[in-house]
Formats: sequence, structure tokens, C-alpha cells
Amino acid sequence: MPVAIETITDTRTVLGESPVWSGQENALYWIDIPGKALFRLDMSEAAPRRWDLPTEPGSIGLFANGDILIALRTGIVRFVQATGAMTPLAAPDYDQARLRFNDGRPDRRGRFWVSTIDESRQHADARLYRYADGALDTLHEGGITVGNGLAFSPDDKWLYFCDTPSRRIWRFAFDIETGTIRDQTVFADIEEGLGRPDGAAIDAEGCYWSALIDGIGRFTPEGRLDRHIEIPAGRITMCAFGGTGLDTLFLTTASPGAVQLPREPGPLAGRLLAIRPGVSGLPEPRVAG
Repeated sequence: MPVAIETITDTRTVLGESPVWSGQENALYWIDIPGKALFRLDMSEAAPRRWDLPTEPGSIGLFANGDILIALRTGIVRFVQATGAMTPLAAPDYDQARLRFNDGRPDRRGRFWVSTIDESRQHADARLYRYADGALDTLHEGGITVGNGLAFSPDDKWLYFCDTPSRRIWRFAFDIETGTIRDQTVFADIEEGLGRPDGAAIDAEGCYWSALIDGIGRFTPEGRLDRHIEIPAGRITMCAFGGTGLDTLFLTTASPGAVQLPREPGPLAGRLLAIRPGVSGLPEPRVAG
């Protein structure tokens, strides 16, 4: 069944990513990675607020007091909206000339999980990290070029993660009490021609929604694709549930030239979009601290 696609704002990004809904504020946050910018859109306003950042952000998370965790290329920082002040939280151990932080989100204990990306696409040495209590620890490495698609099941038994170029989504057994993962298994392999998995979200039924470049795919907890929604934007980069009732799926997109696209991008490229898929999502956890 086709769905209506809504353009939320006229603001365009080069490579929009990491949408995060704040129900307390009735606002959506997202970033532009190469544009080195953070955005906040109050849903009662037409245009978002923009903050310029010193280097590329990969992902964000919200603290309970409204501060923002930003995973910059140069390290994880705490950003204060009112003043623009940044406090360093953790420095990365990777080669910043080639690697940077990418997709990330907090778990329900407030630990922030974040992956990295090899921008050269020549080395499979990206990692999955966990930031907690001032420490940045490696939780998974090996076979990753573009870490992406982080999500947690509603019952906190599973962590989902993918490597975009390989078109493979994994699932790990997740221990919410200790913040550890084990038993990596293949959750889904994306068919040739369907796209490549990028950012993701989990709905209230435990299904995994993956941005697949030219659309959105919904996978059941068993890893079966049961829905695919085409979006004429060129590249859908990530999705996040929000709005009243958490029944709106916000979509960030990439502009022409930002990434290699499978087809000519449409007029929606670079815009923040939204659809109503007929299911609701889950509240995004806050970062502890």
C-alpha cells in the first residue's frame, strides 16, 4: 500500500543522518555529516535551528537535561544548546585521517553505542564502541567497513548492527545489565537490487526498519522482509519514530554528490521527510549523565 510522503522542512542537508525525536520538547534533532552541522526543529515552527560544528558529526544522543552527546570525528563531546559550549567526554583511538564515528544511539541504561566508518572503503577495520562512565570501550571489531544500523529490541535481548557495503545485518545477544554482547548471527542479507542497509529504527512490535537507499524495509523479528516502501529521494539514510503517539517515521536523506546513488536523485533529496507507516515506535532512551 502506498504511503503519503511529507516534506517537513525546506532545509536541505548534504548527508542528513541520526534523527532523534524528543517527545518532551516536541522536537526532532538531526545532523549533516559533511556539512558539519546539528539541527533542531520545534514542530510548531517552520525552520530548524542550526549549530555549526568544528568537525564531522557521526551521530547524536540526548541527555535528560537537554544537553546533546555528539560523536564527532575528533571525539565524543557534550554540547550545551544554550551556550554552544562543548565538553570533551572521550577521545577515539583510531586514525582520524581515515576513520570517523558513524551511526550511534543509547541503550536503555544510558550507555551510548557508536560505530565507525572507513571513509576510504578499503579497510574492514571499523569498530563498534560503547561509551559509559567516561570510558570508551571496543565491543566488536573485524569485518566492518561502514558500521551502521544500530538498534535494540524492545525486550533488550538483542542488539542489531550492520555493515553497509556487505548488505548484511547482524544480531547479537545483548545483556542490558552488563552492557555486553555475544553470539553474533546473521539477521538478514539484503538482496541485490533492494539496496544497502543504512540507519535503522525498531517499532513497538519489535520489527526492524532499515533505510535501504531508495526506500525503507521492515524486517520481522525473524529477519523476514515483510514490507518495502519506496521513497523517491535518491538515498534514505536513517529513520526514527516520533510525533504524537510515535506513529510518524522521520527520514533523513542525502543530496546529489554526497554519496554514490543508484539512480538520479529526485526533488526530495537532502530533505527531511516523514511518512505514517501504520505502526508506532518506541521512545528513544536518554544518555546517562
